[in-house]
This record gives sequence, structure tokens and C-alpha cells, in this order.
Amino acid sequence: MLNLVGSCWIYHVEIVEKMSKLVVCIIAYNEECTITDALKSALLVKPDAIQVFDGAWKHGGPVPDSTDRTETRIEIFASHCEIPISFHECGGAFFEDQASKRNQALISIREEYGSDTWVLILDGDEEIILPYGPREFDLKKYLEGMEPIGLGTIRAYAFGEPESFVDGLRLFHLGKKVHYYTEKTMTLHDEHCNTIQNYDPERPSFIVVTHGNWSFINIKQFHIVNAWMNRTQERLRIKDQYYKFRTSCPAGPCQFRKRFY
Repeated sequence: MLNLVGSCWIYHVEIVEKMSKLVVCIIAYNEECTITDALKSALLVKPDAIQVFDGAWKHGGPVPDSTDRTETRIEIFASHCEIPISFHECGGAFFEDQASKRNQALISIREEYGSDTWVLILDGDEEIILPYGPREFDLKKYLEGMEPIGLGTIRAYAFGEPESFVDGLRLFHLGKKVHYYTEKTMTLHDEHCNTIQNYDPERPSFIVVTHGNWSFINIKQFHIVNAWMNRTQERLRIKDQYYKFRTSCPAGPCQFRKRFY
């Protein structure tokens, strides 16, 4: 059944389980060519729900909301799916930056499902791949008892380039209260704005722990494949333009608390 709530719609059956939940969070913008494959692959890890957050950030697109058939593709897929699938629009206004969009997604999921929730982050042009033969992997069952660690790394490959990959934090237990650093793309902070993961394109891995004694769950049962190089030339140009813009910005204090609390 389709329920309309503000700028968000959701096909769903109520979730009444008492154990930790697993939500796949898909970050999207003009993803009509890839979003269906992303949704199909998300089901492979048996989540309780999938939430898609649409919209561009400043310097990240010509208009705030997707202009292609992304939402239509999601709605068609959701109408035949047995778990809740939500689509969140940005409401006609640009996100301040890429980190703000992801932070808003984490906050929204926490508000709906509570802090005892695992969130797996995917982009709308990414797929989950099970390389060892099983048809699905019960990620939530695998994570039982690992809430105190609360952070998981997953290897992500570039499409068609098996030697090009990064091992980054993609899996969070919301009780850890992590967020994305607002002033530098793809850097993760703890609740006190200390860096957990730092993005450095010159390193073979994302993981650079600069504060605290953090442990990570290294997920090897599946990996992620990113198809961003298959995008249109216009989308690649905008992506490159945004990357250059963000990497040229001086890294000031994190604005997470100021913007969201």
C-alpha cells in the first residue's frame, strides 16, 4: 500500500521486531539507469527496509531534485517488494553539501527506526555483489552481538576495474552516533567530531584512524561495485566539478551540531 507523508512516500508492512534492525540507505540523484539494479542488490543482504534519499547538493547538480525517472523506477520496484521501501525528496532546496545529505539520511532513519539500527550506505549507481556463490546473505543475523563495535568496512570496486578498490566504512550502528564531516567529502566523525575515517585519494584505502581506539567489522561476504564511470558525460562532468570544488575548500570546523541540533 502507498502512503503519502509530506515529501516522502513509502510502500510498507509494519516492522514489529524487537531485535536490531537493518536498513539499506541509498543516496540518489538522477539514477534511472542504475537504481533498479541497486534496489535488487540491496535485497541480497535481507534488510528490514530500504530508504532512498534523493536530491543534489550545492555545486552537485543543476537543480535540487532528480529530473529523470528515478522516482518512477523506485515506485515500480517497491510495488512488488515485500519490505518497506521509502523515497525521500529534498523538498526543492539544495543540500548544503554531500555530507549534509548523508547526515540527514542517517538522522531520518534514526528517527524512524531508533538508535538500535544498522545502516548500510549505497550510492544509487552501486550494486552489492555476492562473490562466493550464495543467493543471499543474512547480514543482520551475522551482525548479532556486534553492536559494541558498531562500524563495518566493505570493499568497493570500480566497475570493470578489479584492481581499483577502496575499503571504506559503509556500515554503521546508529548507537555509535557517527556523522559525516561537513567540510570535507567522505570523512567520518564520531559524536565529538573526531576523525574516524579520512578520505585520501593517494592511499589504497579510505581508513585513516586519527583519534580513539576504534575497531571495525571487516565484511568479506560481499562487496560493492560502483558504476559511476558508466554515467553520462554530463553527470561525470558535474561529479568532477564538485570533487574539485570540495577538495579546494579550506577544511574548517565541522558544522554538524550547528546544522542538525
